[in-house]
Amino acid sequence: PNANANANAVRVTRALVRGDRDDWNARSRAGWNARSRARASASASASGSPETRLASWLRNRFAFDALALTLERPPGDDGYGVRATCVCDDGIARGDVIVAIPRDAMLDARSALGDAAFERARARGLSSFQLLTVSLLREWRLKDTTSRWKPYLDTLPEDDGRWHPLLWRDEDVEQHLPANSTHAGARLRGLIRACEEDTRLFRSIVDELNIDDENWPSMRHVRWAVSIVISRAFRLNELDDEECLREVRDDALLETLNDLDADCWEGSGGDSGEDDEFSVMALVPWADGLNHSSDAGDEAILTYDTLSQTATLRAHKAYACGEQVFDSYGSNLSDEDLFVNYGFVDVQSSRTNFVEFSGEDFLRAASEIGFQMHAKAEDDDISFIDPKAALLRVDSVVGVGENAMFFGECFLEYNEQDVENVVLRTFSHLLDSASTRACDDLVVKARETLGNLREGDTLVGFKAAAYVLCREQEAMEAARSAVARQLSMCDNSN
Repeated sequence: PNANANANAVRVTRALVRGDRDDWNARSRAGWNARSRARASASASASGSPETRLASWLRNRFAFDALALTLERPPGDDGYGVRATCVCDDGIARGDVIVAIPRDAMLDARSALGDAAFERARARGLSSFQLLTVSLLREWRLKDTTSRWKPYLDTLPEDDGRWHPLLWRDEDVEQHLPANSTHAGARLRGLIRACEEDTRLFRSIVDELNIDDENWPSMRHVRWAVSIVISRAFRLNELDDEECLREVRDDALLETLNDLDADCWEGSGGDSGEDDEFSVMALVPWADGLNHSSDAGDEAILTYDTLSQTATLRAHKAYACGEQVFDSYGSNLSDEDLFVNYGFVDVQSSRTNFVEFSGEDFLRAASEIGFQMHAKAEDDDISFIDPKAALLRVDSVVGVGENAMFFGECFLEYNEQDVENVVLRTFSHLLDSASTRACDDLVVKARETLGNLREGDTLVGFKAAAYVLCREQEAMEAARSAVARQLSMCDNSN
């Protein structure tokens, strides 16, 4: 999709390059004994699963070491699909390297299309997300003939209409996430519209991709490819200069210190989907087979080392043999983020709930209650802020954060002493309008669908949509109360 629609598309918004570059190779092998590896290999060979063939391909072609993990598909549908399991008798210690994938094994647009086709496609204005999406589509088309990533492609979920909401039928989207009733539904429809635009764009460049089929790709195939990239792709920084490395680490530190709406200048997730000279978006075989845990922090995010040309992942906690091993898809992910981007939610009552509005929604609400645009909104001073891309978060406890407040200051006309009041009143109007759009009957039905939930349950499909809908309404009411408190404090201080 376009940059704004898929700003939340990458599984890792910033893959940091480690500065210490310790000898991960030696550390990772400490504790992995030959007996556990032999047992895992024997078990895998007997199963002949796609994951087994992927491991063999990585091992034979790239000297891959599965270390302490195996990927498997357990019987039944527990919401996880493929899972990573510890197969080391001694277990895994916190901080151990559990995944190490060489650069040559990764599927990125340039390596898939070749330099000439890549440059031709990029010259047509495709973002890095679109380039990776069309590359995946092309490799899938060539999967059974010439694609060198066939063992990896065979592990990807096919379009069964279930595992990701982008693959739902339009009538199912309307039934479970009615238009104008939920923010999650609005985001999902935005992605669907972007897929329609991308289908037309990709069909216009079939000659550049050396594909002799003017009807390629189909809209359905594009939605499948986008669901893969949005839920599995990593952005890897390819920096060598130490000053650039420090800048990346400093940016990451600022992100962790900022409030929840810290990503509002870059869309919903901190990654615009656009190319830059220091990073590449890629699908990373094997690494994308691990499932997300909301308990895992930034230490469980894939990192890329330019010296070893290897992407590595470390354990955020200790695991015993036989336990499922998790990574993190990113910090501060909401239930809505998990559902719309990855197709699931995990029940976490402690997860901070918040409501998101686009900058465009905010400015429309301000106009509805009579506030005027500030004259400097036409100046170049704030040209870096795109209201369509900006996502402004209202926390269910804190209320309106600093970044959302700053956005209002940039665009609205106000007297110095009234700026906070003006912004808060606008958000209050937004929340009131959003609450009145919600259908009480829909919420009641969603709660009946959910039944009794346990902490840590993983929900997929329509049940996940019901959970997101209920949590969204809870967050809306809590955010309204938080903003009302802020307004009361603001009035008292004046």
